[in-house]
Amino acid sequence: EQTIQNYPHSEFAIDAYWNAATLCNQGGKVAKAFHYAEQIIDQYSQSDNAHAREIVYSARNLICNLLLADGTLRSNGTAVLSQQLTAIVASLNATHEARANAYFELGNLHTVAKDYQSAQAAYQKAKQESDSDELRKKIGYRETTLHFALGEYAKVVETGLETLQKIGTSAIHGSQSAIAAHLYYLIGQSQMQLNQIDAAEEAFQQAIALITDGATMPEIRRIELAEINPFSHFYLGHIHERRGQTDRAIAEYQVVLSAIGVSSTEQKAKEIRTEAAWQLARIYENEPINESANQQTDESSITNHQSQVRREPHSPTHQQALELYAQVIAANINPRLTAGAIYRRGRLYQRAADPDKAMAEFSQLVDGFSKSTDAEIKAMVEDAILRLPNLSNSSGDVNAAIKTAKAALQIAQNKAAPLLLAKAQFQLASLYYQSGDKKQQRSAVRLFKE
Repeated sequence: EQTIQNYPHSEFAIDAYWNAATLCNQGGKVAKAFHYAEQIIDQYSQSDNAHAREIVYSARNLICNLLLADGTLRSNGTAVLSQQLTAIVASLNATHEARANAYFELGNLHTVAKDYQSAQAAYQKAKQESDSDELRKKIGYRETTLHFALGEYAKVVETGLETLQKIGTSAIHGSQSAIAAHLYYLIGQSQMQLNQIDAAEEAFQQAIALITDGATMPEIRRIELAEINPFSHFYLGHIHERRGQTDRAIAEYQVVLSAIGVSSTEQKAKEIRTEAAWQLARIYENEPINESANQQTDESSITNHQSQVRREPHSPTHQQALELYAQVIAANINPRLTAGAIYRRGRLYQRAADPDKAMAEFSQLVDGFSKSTDAEIKAMVEDAILRLPNLSNSSGDVNAAIKTAKAALQIAQNKAAPLLLAKAQFQLASLYYQSGDKKQQRSAVRLFKE
């Protein structure tokens, strides 16, 4: 430091800068090491001297290593890192392996920035420059994640399996288990997209078996590692449900609910937990998995649904479904799921001959979602309106029943379905007649005639 201060323009100054940078780095004074490395680059990067070029090259590598270890050393750390990596690949001092590592890190930067085309190009250049099996394994892993982000599912399966083969069986169950688990997880999701269900099941089972070892890897974010086990169980539940293996599906969904608490704050974890709660509730409700809400808004909604109870009131499985739907509503991560959970709670209460609770659920749905433009939500809201008159009448409130029956009649008129319209007219006419009001009874006669 005294040499730098007293002889800043001497031929020894660059060596003093480099020695100071090296010593500071070894002593844990990374900010000062970064400062001296920057001084070398700023002052000597244009030098024609071979010795100076070599030190500048070393200074660039030091800055890259420091930023890769701690990106907060500079507020513009990503830009500085990208600039130095680009300079390294262009340097005459760089070996093939050094260029390969620089291209690899550039690919990672482009991936984080979602510049996937540039990332792919960088990874390809890294493979061309490298003879290292270890680096090629890392590149294969990164390319697999890149293909997944791009929705290139066939390439995910191909690249992922090739990378697993390069990693080898012993490393898969040892030092590389976390990487292997993540690869199997991505492969499983991709195989589901490709409708390769049997292969996907095997991939998810492999992911679960490997991730339970608790291994960690710097290449994978902690959150991503935490997702692999419960998310794999969720997809296995979906696979079993598609096959009609209800008991196995229930077991998998329950693992998800146990692994991710109701109070989880991680968004993706909340989403998958809510999806699992939804699927499990539908099983307990004993509804077909592909039933659409649009199928519910039909003539049957006008009739008295109390005669359609398929289980004993307050049956254990229906109670579980009600509780799970309540969790879906509380999570409120997806309007369609939230509305669907309210709607299905209403139907469960109606089937259990509890009109007051059913009416409360359907009213909540109408109040909260009547302005939705989503086709499925609109269908559920319309069906709820069609169900409310009978529920209101069952509760002894004829005037409230008439009000909802008018809304139901409007829906029937808009749908232009003759039988639905006739039943809506009959329903309103019956309520008018029941009211005892002579004016309304005259309206009832007109409606009966229509």
